[in-house]
Amino acid sequence: MNAGNGIAATVPPSGSTQHYHHFKDRLLGCLEAVAALDSVVAGECRDLKERLTGNLFNLVVVGQFKRGKTCLINALLGVDLLPVAVVPLTSIVTILTYGETLRIEVIYNDGRTGLIRPEELTHYVTEMGNPRNTRGVREVVVQYPSAYLKEGVRLVDTPGVGSAYRHNTDVAYQYLPKSDAALFLLSVEQPASQAELDFLGDVHQYADRIFFLLNKIDYLSGQELEQSIEFSRQVIREVMQTNVKLFPISAKLALEGQLTDNQGLLEQSRLPAFAELLTQFLVREKGTILLSSVIGHLSRLVSQVRCRLELESKALGTSLDELRVHITAFDRKRQEIVGDQRKLRLLLDDETNRLIRADLDVELSRFQKELIEQMEKGVEQWRQENQQLPLEELNEALESYISAEVQQAFQGWRAHAEDRLAAGFNRICRGYLSNINDSIDSLMRFSSKLFDISFDPVRIEPTWDDTSHVHFLVKDDPVALELLADSVTVLLPRIVGKRFSKIKNFLVDLANRIVLGKVKEKMYHTINMQGGRTRYYFVERLNKSKNLFYKSIMEKLDITIAGLDNALDQGFQLRSQGEEQVGRHRIRLEADLRQIDRVYQDLLDIRNGCLGSRTQDQGVDLSERIS
Repeated sequence: MNAGNGIAATVPPSGSTQHYHHFKDRLLGCLEAVAALDSVVAGECRDLKERLTGNLFNLVVVGQFKRGKTCLINALLGVDLLPVAVVPLTSIVTILTYGETLRIEVIYNDGRTGLIRPEELTHYVTEMGNPRNTRGVREVVVQYPSAYLKEGVRLVDTPGVGSAYRHNTDVAYQYLPKSDAALFLLSVEQPASQAELDFLGDVHQYADRIFFLLNKIDYLSGQELEQSIEFSRQVIREVMQTNVKLFPISAKLALEGQLTDNQGLLEQSRLPAFAELLTQFLVREKGTILLSSVIGHLSRLVSQVRCRLELESKALGTSLDELRVHITAFDRKRQEIVGDQRKLRLLLDDETNRLIRADLDVELSRFQKELIEQMEKGVEQWRQENQQLPLEELNEALESYISAEVQQAFQGWRAHAEDRLAAGFNRICRGYLSNINDSIDSLMRFSSKLFDISFDPVRIEPTWDDTSHVHFLVKDDPVALELLADSVTVLLPRIVGKRFSKIKNFLVDLANRIVLGKVKEKMYHTINMQGGRTRYYFVERLNKSKNLFYKSIMEKLDITIAGLDNALDQGFQLRSQGEEQVGRHRIRLEADLRQIDRVYQDLLDIRNGCLGSRTQDQGVDLSERIS
């Protein structure tokens, strides 16, 4: 791309994905133009390019079971892809993302992965095919060549809120905070349930990113439909404590219209109009923020590259003796800054360990104590409700009950802990990023002063995002719940005949009490074991993230030093070779400076065309950077 020429192209309507991709492509062109310069060190543009090309809009679909969430996703995709039926189905999170061909990957709780055929999907993501998640599935990722997904949208289909299975509701809670927008489905044939209202009351802080849809409007017409719309709107407003907009749709009509290419059905469904509003929201709320961030970071890089080019140009006109003095001074300053940054490693270790002690350990201990209290009551109640079961069946049922309850409890807690620890670690990282940026600016200013070059760094908000995941096992072979390892507990009631029924009843009661004792003993062991395992993995993740972060910030410093080293070394070497070599190199430097100025101008055009005043509000003012 020739930076600066893109402004002549026709700009798509504001708020559309085409508008976002238009300016995203122009930014990629600016990155390519900068990366092509000889004075740019390999890797300086890599991270920014990855951020731009890897950006996705995460759209989560939530609501009570049987509201039509899966049908809505099929309608948005325009294909009958995910399974729907009369009985409640979805029990596992299903993530749909773009791919050139249909590909379905199952990701298990223990980290294993496997590919399945489309016809097998029901056996993994539905309550009927995978009851209580006996297969141990964490999520299923479906890649599909949908035009909607190709625009950068990633759809997340969650289990129903308020179903008979508590883990389904827990999953919806886990995904909402991580979404860019959420679609909350109600339906006209049933008023909002208490479970839905409770869920909305808990997530009202995310109201600005929740879109409320009233599905199945094809069931009603005229005044009945208007009454249903107004009733639902009023109920939501009372719970969310703010005015909300409710979008009446019919996912069924929309899907039929897509599959049969019937424009009339599509219009009746009202889904296309809502989808356009949703797209505008995603582009405005996330797309522009991403573009603004990349513009800021690229502007900072370009200002540094320009300083290095000018530094190299000045070095070409400096005597060799003076150059040696400047290079020696630069080396001393570099060693000073690198030494200071190395010391930061110890401080980073201390702050990470403090986060583990003050947050992870305290909260995990509190959670385990509360879980034990809840499970003691739950096990006792469950035993009373199922005390007529034969002891063999009681053994298996109790093992399944405890394993499932502990798994669900730890999965729900882990989701909240991930968010809390990530926020705490990111706060630590932002402080160190500010420090490394200050060190880089200090080194740039020092170098520019050596040669009387003006350098005014672009200030940006430091950001750090660690997207790594942790998988953990709930149950492994050594700690299976051998609730009745002592076979006499099972056999005693059997060997007593009918003549001794009182004795038999006594022995049955005794065996049941022995079972309960073993249950509690194993329950304590399972919870403590799972707590230790969860802590281990969180500590491992934090340490891995800490090492990755430290490597990243030191790489930033190393790249800056390498660029300045290269500029000074080039000037010294060419100065030693004579005026002819110096003259040819000046021509190349002048061409690179003109290219940098074109990138500056294009960045300013992109900001004005796409972001308006938003970028300036975030502390990036490109107009002052253009020479």
